Amino acid sequence: MGDFAKIKPLEEKIVMLMEDKQSLNSLRNDIEILYGEDIYDVFKFSYDWYNKTNKTRKCEKPIFVHALRVGYAAITYGLGKDAVKIGLLHDLLEDMKEWYASQGDIDSFEELKQEMKNKFGEKIYSRVESLTYKKKKEDYSGLKIKEVEKKKLEIYRDYIGGLISDNDLTEIYVKLLDRIDNTYTMQSLSYGDIIKNIKKNELIIDEVSFFIEGTKRKDEKVDKLISKLKIFTVAVLYETHTFYSLMSEDRHGSEKKELITLIKHFKEKGYER
Repeated sequence: MGDFAKIKPLEEKIVMLMEDKQSLNSLRNDIEILYGEDIYDVFKFSYDWYNKTNKTRKCEKPIFVHALRVGYAAITYGLGKDAVKIGLLHDLLEDMKEWYASQGDIDSFEELKQEMKNKFGEKIYSRVESLTYKKKKEDYSGLKIKEVEKKKLEIYRDYIGGLISDNDLTEIYVKLLDRIDNTYTMQSLSYGDIIKNIKKNELIIDEVSFFIEGTKRKDEKVDKLISKLKIFTVAVLYETHTFYSLMSEDRHGSEKKELITLIKHFKEKGYER
């Protein structure tokens, strides 16, 4: 996903700063070289809000690291300044709403929304809002595990459908970049979460492809992103299968069988390793 070797040193410095809740100012020059001078304010805004929390990803890095990677990927794919800005902000409302709800501090979340509108305008804010996955309380009582997962996937389908209905390619670019980076870092997840995310990948690929074909809006950038997501999806399945294959024959037989079935399924759909 893009040339992450270029931002690896910055990513490591960011992690160190966030561990000590330090200001971003010392890295301004590094950020402006990689992202551009006109992106620094957005980068800092996202960093400062995330730095108020102690939330980390499953890989134990601060969740802001995902945002900086998605933002940088938008640069490497040539998706435009708005995509870079939205990439840096794309999960901020979702993550901070969850954080402030856990702290019983809804006022600070409302302050975040207003500040984002004031600083970056209604257009950027509305796109970030569209990309925000709004979790709903659902009643899963009496359902089996597979039925629950199926229902959750349908809810996710509705979310992707709403995103696509905005008819905004920039939002689609960022969502695909989001899925690509999530897949790139998926090996830190449990087996069950890997499979759930693989199914999300298939869903968004199918839905976006159907939209592009239906509207006849051929877009090379979308094609490249979908191709990359397909490659990463199958790669994760192969890597996961290799991991389980190294274990004794009598362990994880059902997982290995499921992985082989999924690999075959995606190869038949034209996904390449």
